[in-house]
Amino acid sequence: MTADPRPIGLLIRNSTDRQIGNARSVSQLALADKFKAEGHEVSLFDEQGTSGAHLALRNVTTRMLDLLDKGELKGIAAYDVKRLTRDEFGIDGATIAQRIVAAGGLFATSERYYDLTLDGDLLQFQVECLIAGIDWRSTRNTMWDGVFREAARRVMLQRPAIGYYTERVPTARVDKFDKFARKHPDHAQLIAALESAYDECRSYGEIIARLTPEGVRRPPFRGNGPGNRKRP
Repeated sequence: MTADPRPIGLLIRNSTDRQIGNARSVSQLALADKFKAEGHEVSLFDEQGTSGAHLALRNVTTRMLDLLDKGELKGIAAYDVKRLTRDEFGIDGATIAQRIVAAGGLFATSERYYDLTLDGDLLQFQVECLIAGIDWRSTRNTMWDGVFREAARRVMLQRPAIGYYTERVPTARVDKFDKFARKHPDHAQLIAALESAYDECRSYGEIIARLTPEGVRRPPFRGNGPGNRKRP
């Protein structure tokens, strides 16, 4: 029997821009060598920096599934089901499974191959999709619970506003600091110029036209205090 020459579509996905190229990405890319060693051609679909929560917003996965529908791929693969979908309601996982079955395709992970026409494999896939969604929801809720508790305690800034820096105050725990927004002494002149311009100008255009000839520029750094030049 001649081996199917069509490639498997291998999805490479992580959720945020900061994760692009991290160790998990490397592990996902290495999966291509495993499939090739097992006799498959592989086409990579890079969806790094994209949440897996909503299939409708994932252009790369949608394109991969469209190619599967057209018969240009013999199946799809991901490092695990969490890389494939994180839909908290399990709807996207069901949609993906339905399209794989309709195309007569396979699904593969780093650990096994799935034949979703078999009850046992389909059940395992569906359970893993639900777990992936529940895990995503738990992570989201834990993060926001912490954010709202902290916001109730004090003002929170993702990055210090112009004129301020973040002071890190040690706590009883060696690895933990409290963070507070403090006025940046180097920015006092800038803040005074801005306050005056906001009081006397009628638009942002007027503010810019006033401050630019005066040589007022945004500070080159906003971060952890005076003298810190780790970031531009």
